[in-house]
Amino acid sequence: MTIVIDTKNEMKKSIDGLGTRVNDRERDLRSAFTAEFAGLRETALADLKSSQHETRTSAHNAGKRAGDAVAAVTDLRRDVDRLHHGLEALREDVGEILAAVRAAVPATVASAEAPYADQAGTTTG
Repeated sequence: MTIVIDTKNEMKKSIDGLGTRVNDRERDLRSAFTAEFAGLRETALADLKSSQHETRTSAHNAGKRAGDAVAAVTDLRRDVDRLHHGLEALREDVGEILAAVRAAVPATVASAEAPYADQAGTTTG
């Protein structure tokens, strides 16, 4: 019977030792997981904050570039409108000059031909 009691006590010691080792391993594992999760949270949070800052800066710069592009397009549109108005005025001026030249050309041709007409009549006669 003492052998059974001794075996029982040995088994109890072994089980208690095993339970202690399991508890120690569980504690170590929880500690390691907690440390890793904390590190991941801090790293991921820092990365997220950095990415967010970069995104905001990039969006701000893109907005400024878009505003500059809009201003440039507006200025270009204004310049094109001025050019169209200038060309229209030039077209009107050229039209008036052509009309004046056309009106003056028959009179000039007729007056330039008149002396020759007199000479032509005298030589044939």
